[in-house]
Amino acid sequence: MSLTRRRSASLGCLTLIAVFFFAVIAFGLAYQAKPGYSIDVGTRLDEAYLADWRTKEPAEKERLKPDWDGFSYRFTNAESKIDLPGLGSQPLSVTMRVMPSLNPNPSLKVIVNEKYQVPDQYLKISPGEVFQEITFPIPPNAFADGNLHLKLLTPTWKPADVIKGSTDKRELGLLVDWVKIEPNIAISTGLIRPPNDIFIPLVISSLLVLLIFFAIGLPPLYALLGSGLAIGGVSYWLVFDRLNLTELISKDFIRSLFFIWVAVYLAAEFGPKLYRAVGIAVNRREAGWLAGFFLLNLVLLLGVALHPQFTSSDLGLNIHLLQKAQAGQLIFPQQLPTGQLAPYPPAYYYLLLPFTSLTGGDDAPIGALIKIASALLQASEIFFVFYLSALLRRPLAELAHREWDAGTNWAGLCAAAFYTVCKYPYYIFSQGNHANLFGLWALLLFVCITVGTLTYLRDLPFTRIPAARPDVLSQPVRVTRRFEASSVALYEAEGGKVFASPNYIKEEQKEIQPPLSKRYFDRLLIFWRQSVWPILAVTLRYLVPLALLLLVFLAHYGTFLFANVFMLGYVALLGLLGGKAGRRDALYLLLCYIATLLLSFLLYYNNVADLLSAPGAKSKTDLSAEALGLALRKFWSDLVFQFGLIIVLAAIGGIALWLIRPNWTNFFRHLSPVAGALLSLTAATMIFALLNYVIGENRFQLYLLPLVSLAAGAFFGRIWQTGWAGILAVSAVFLFQLLEVIAFWLYRITYYF
Repeated sequence: MSLTRRRSASLGCLTLIAVFFFAVIAFGLAYQAKPGYSIDVGTRLDEAYLADWRTKEPAEKERLKPDWDGFSYRFTNAESKIDLPGLGSQPLSVTMRVMPSLNPNPSLKVIVNEKYQVPDQYLKISPGEVFQEITFPIPPNAFADGNLHLKLLTPTWKPADVIKGSTDKRELGLLVDWVKIEPNIAISTGLIRPPNDIFIPLVISSLLVLLIFFAIGLPPLYALLGSGLAIGGVSYWLVFDRLNLTELISKDFIRSLFFIWVAVYLAAEFGPKLYRAVGIAVNRREAGWLAGFFLLNLVLLLGVALHPQFTSSDLGLNIHLLQKAQAGQLIFPQQLPTGQLAPYPPAYYYLLLPFTSLTGGDDAPIGALIKIASALLQASEIFFVFYLSALLRRPLAELAHREWDAGTNWAGLCAAAFYTVCKYPYYIFSQGNHANLFGLWALLLFVCITVGTLTYLRDLPFTRIPAARPDVLSQPVRVTRRFEASSVALYEAEGGKVFASPNYIKEEQKEIQPPLSKRYFDRLLIFWRQSVWPILAVTLRYLVPLALLLLVFLAHYGTFLFANVFMLGYVALLGLLGGKAGRRDALYLLLCYIATLLLSFLLYYNNVADLLSAPGAKSKTDLSAEALGLALRKFWSDLVFQFGLIIVLAAIGGIALWLIRPNWTNFFRHLSPVAGALLSLTAATMIFALLNYVIGENRFQLYLLPLVSLAAGAFFGRIWQTGWAGILAVSAVFLFQLLEVIAFWLYRITYYF
C-alpha cells in the first residue's frame, strides 16, 4: 500500500510539472498572435472597458421601438478612460469614430498609462455634426507592462447653452461610436512579452484545474489530458478573443478558482460520509463524479454571469430588494408595470444578509453576491437529484429481494449529469429570476429531507444510535516500558547481584490513570450519546421538515402556490395508497402543512392578501377543446426547447422502464415516501402546466426539471450498463447537450434585456 501511494504521489507531481511547462509554453506562444479588437461604444458589451463615460444612448425605450436602426453611442466626460488589460506590449494603432456634435471648440488629448501623451498631430478634430475617424499610433514602450490604459481629455459643453429651449445641463465631451485597436505592422518588434498580472494567473489557473481533476478522482493520465484540453481552449481564446478573457482573469479569478477547488475537494472527499450518514451507499468514485458535475454547472453559470459585460433585467430588482432587507424592510409588495401586484417574500434576501457584510451596500458587489449564491444553490441541486434517485432505487431493490452496493447507481449519476446540461435553468438565470431559482432549491431540499425522514423513521434500523460503554471510556491505561541499564546500576538496584552481560534489558509495567479533564469529557460524551442526542435526533427529524416547508413558502410567491398544491397531493397520496405507515405519515405532513401555512400567513402573506384583487391585465381563461389541444402542442414544443429533444425522449423511455419492472404495482399498494413525493410533484407540475397555457401562470418548468432528469437518468443509466457501446452513446449525447447549452448561454450574453 505504501509503495502504491508513493507511485501515485510521484505520478501526481510529474503531472503537475508537465502541466506547468505546457501552460507556460502554450500561453507564451498564444501571446505571439496579434489580433485586432473592436469596441462598439453604447452597447452592453462596452461596459467592461469604459470608465467615467456618459450613459449609453439612445435610451432603452428607444431601442425597443421597431424603427431603431441599431446605432448606439456614448458621450465622453471631461476625463474618460478606456482600459484594455492583457494585450501584451506591442506597437498598436488606435482608431476612434467620433463626432464633436454641437461642441464649439472640440479637441482631444490622449494619455497612455499616465506617462505617454499622443502627439497632437494625430488628434485633430474639426467642428460640426459630422463623424470623423482619427487614428494614432502607440509605441510598445508606452505600456511596457502589457496593459493598455487610455485617458481621453476633452472640453465639455452643455446642450442647454447651445440649443435654444433645451433644459439639458449635462456636461458632454465628444460623441464616440466605436473604437478599434489593431497591431501596427509598420513597426517591427520582437517577441511579445505577456503581462505578468495576466500570464501568471493563467498558469496558476491551469495548475488549479489539474488539482480539481485530481480532487474529482481522475487518474493522472486522464487529469493530464483534461488539463491539456483546458489549456488548449484557453490558448485558442487568447488568440481570438484576448480582451474578454483577460478582462475576466483580471477580476480576481484566481481566488474564485481556488474556492471552487476547495469546494470540489470537500464534496468529493466528504460526500460518501454525508450520504452514508443519511442511509445511501456512495463510494469515492461516485462522489467524484457528482463533484465534477457540480463544478461544471457552477462554471457554466458563473463563467458568463460574472463577466462585466453580462447584465440581466431582474438582477437590479433583486439588488434593491436585498438593500431594502439591509435597511430592515420585511415586506416587498412590488408592482409590475401592468399594475398587478408581484410580492417577493423575504426568505432569500434575509438568508443573504450575513454575507452582505463582505460586500457593503453598492450595487455591483451585491449583484455579484446574488449571482454567486444563486449559482452555488443551483449547482448543489445535482446532489439532491442523486439522493432522490438513490431513495427511489432502494424500494426497487427491496422488492426484488437483492442488495445493491456503492458505485452502481448509474441512473443517479446520469440524472445528475443531464440535470447539469438542461437549458432552462440557464434561461432563468440569464433573466435574473434568482428568487425563482431559490424557490426550486428550497423545495428540492424540503422534498429530500422529508422523504428521507419518513423513510428512515419507517424501516431503516441503522439510524439507531449505539450506546456508549462507560466502563471502557475511563479505564486506566497499562503501559510497558523497556529500558537498557548498565551492570553497575543493576548491581546497586538488585541488592549486589552480579550480572555476566555488560548490559541488561529490563521491563517495567505501571498503570496510568486518565487525567481528570479526559474523564470529565468522557462522561460528558456518554451523557450526550445516551441521553441528549437520541431525543434531539428525533426532535430534529420532525421539526426540520416543518422549518424547511416554511422556508419554501417564504421563498417565492410562485413557489408558495406550487408548494400548496404539492403538499395537498402528497398528503392525499400517502393517506390513500401508503398503507398504515402512509396514513401515519400523511397525518404528520398534514399537521406540518397546516402549521406552516398559518405561520406563513402570519409572517408575510396577510400583508398581501389583496394580491388576487389587484388591478392589472390577466389572461382570459379558455378551456375549450381547441385551446387545450393548442396548449398540449405548445407544452411539447417548449419541453423540446427547454430540455432538448433527446432528453425528453430519454425521459419517456425512463418512465417506460419503470412501468415494465416486475412488481411495480406494489408502489401503489404500499406507496413509499419518495414515490409519493415524485408522483405529487408530477401532478402539481401538470396542473401548473395547464395553468400556464390556459390562464397564464408560468415557471412550472423549474419543477419539471428534476422529474425529467430522474426519468432520463433511469434510461441513460440502463444504456450505460450495456458496455462500452452504451458508455460512448451516453457520453456523446451528454457532450452534444453540453455544446448546445454553451451555445445558448453565449447567445444570452449578447441578448439585450
